[in-house]
Amino acid sequence: MARKILFILFVFLIVSCKQDKPKDVLDKTRFKAVMKDLILAQSIKNMSFDKDSLDFNPIELVYKTYHIDSIILKKSTDYYSKKPEIFKEIYSELKTEFKHKQDSIDSIIGKAKKPSKKTIKSDKIKVLKKNINIDKLIHH
Repeated sequence: MARKILFILFVFLIVSCKQDKPKDVLDKTRFKAVMKDLILAQSIKNMSFDKDSLDFNPIELVYKTYHIDSIILKKSTDYYSKKPEIFKEIYSELKTEFKHKQDSIDSIIGKAKKPSKKTIKSDKIKVLKKNINIDKLIHH
């Protein structure tokens, strides 16, 4: 009898110590995706000069997209914030993704500001035409 009680206590102890993710907490991949989209949504909301100009609430759109609400987000945030290794990993991955996006945007903007090779060639031709009188070359 004592062995059964010890066995039951041992099993209960193992089960209670096991830190499973609660049912209503988002898994790591989904939590990261939600956080990424919420950051972007907040940016859109902040960029809007006229707050009434948006026909939608970007943050609510994220909730609808992922079929979550603020309670699930809060529970998930609380859960991952108590696991600093995982939270730091998620943060680091998001930071890297946003850095890559920023680099891409900067590259596109940089290319848009540089004159194209066609423009340079046509400008050189115009300069050459001005410096060389074509009529003189033909008649000589």
